[in-house]
Amino acid sequence: MQFKNIYDPESKTQLENELNKIIYAYVARGQYLLLPSNSETFVKEGYAGNVNLYSIIRRIVQPAIGVKWGIVDENGEKVEGSELERFLKTPNPNQSFNEFIDEQITGRLTTGNSYIYVISIETGSNKGKPAELWSLPPQNTEIISGGTFQPVKEYHLTIGATTQTIPAESVIHSKYVNLKYGTFGEQLYGMSPIEAALRVMTATNSGYETLSKQFVNGGPDVIITGTKDTATQEWNEEQFKTVWERFKKQFRRGSKERFMLKNLPVEVHEIGKSLVDMNVLEFMKLSLRDYCNIYGVPSALMNDNQYATQSANNREFMRQLWNNAVIPELERTKDALNKIAQKYNQATGKIELFDYDLSDIPELQADIATMSGALNSAWWLTPNQRLAAMNLPESENPLMNDVYMPMGMVSISDMGMEDESDEALKNLKY
Repeated sequence: MQFKNIYDPESKTQLENELNKIIYAYVARGQYLLLPSNSETFVKEGYAGNVNLYSIIRRIVQPAIGVKWGIVDENGEKVEGSELERFLKTPNPNQSFNEFIDEQITGRLTTGNSYIYVISIETGSNKGKPAELWSLPPQNTEIISGGTFQPVKEYHLTIGATTQTIPAESVIHSKYVNLKYGTFGEQLYGMSPIEAALRVMTATNSGYETLSKQFVNGGPDVIITGTKDTATQEWNEEQFKTVWERFKKQFRRGSKERFMLKNLPVEVHEIGKSLVDMNVLEFMKLSLRDYCNIYGVPSALMNDNQYATQSANNREFMRQLWNNAVIPELERTKDALNKIAQKYNQATGKIELFDYDLSDIPELQADIATMSGALNSAWWLTPNQRLAAMNLPESENPLMNDVYMPMGMVSISDMGMEDESDEALKNLKY
């Protein structure tokens, strides 16, 4: 029997991938894969055009960019002096690491996708080592298919009338899951959280537009009609001009005021509705909660007045923010960075990885304090076992492997109360 190396590029294309045969059966080579929705809309009308979406996304991103990162080995031990550390300062000549992380997480939260363009050294002893990391704008990045056996052949970056082709192996694509499978490969793009709230975003943007127009126009439109009492003679043109000039001089303050003078009684009929009548302001509150739900952010942290009296729970709300929104984004970013670390490891033969540290985040220390209290009373555990339970490094001091019983505790047998159950207690091991 003859075996093939499935990792050999020459034999890889000969493998039968039944899944790809079905999913990409109609995808032609070199074809643009259509985005599942308009990422340009998510950026312009969502992140840049909706105050609540922008605020919620920034609420997630701001804590994330303040997290400390480092380089660790395969055992999670910190590595000092690694070449990878320079990416934690300046991933490319134009950005700091915090700016880079900001772009990655913001792009993913807005469009469902983030891309890292890795520029590697092509020649010499350092061949294959990553040299620069750049964020590609997700709304301008398209996936180009290579057919059934190569769903992602390359990427096209289009800015204005200029399109640049980037090889697939030079791009790290991080995305949210997308269950909208189609024959044009839509599932290769991540689904934006905003897509789930597209109708809500459309309605709230229209609501803000209505609010803006009301301010500009000074209120709802009206129709003015004469009353039944029309016996009084109207002013002549000269009288009207005289009264109008006096009125403007005394009362007019800006260009938006529009007045009509009549010497006859009139009736006013409103043909537009106020914001209160249309429940626009109330809808804004409800839509804020919808946005918070899709991003996993407690609405109490977004000035939701319903929770104004629950300030005592602010720490718990912050904990929810970290656990439900910030940490998952850090994990996705770490996975993407470690794909870059793999390229570095292949070139150097080392095993070094990117990792982040949450030990100095105040909102997450409540869990550690609770665990410490519980472990403090668990006297039957050694100090090193307690450290391990808290995911902390164990001590090499041999005394840390002893069990320390609190003073004042005596066994049942010493109290003369030994019975059949005492034998089981003596044989109990932890």
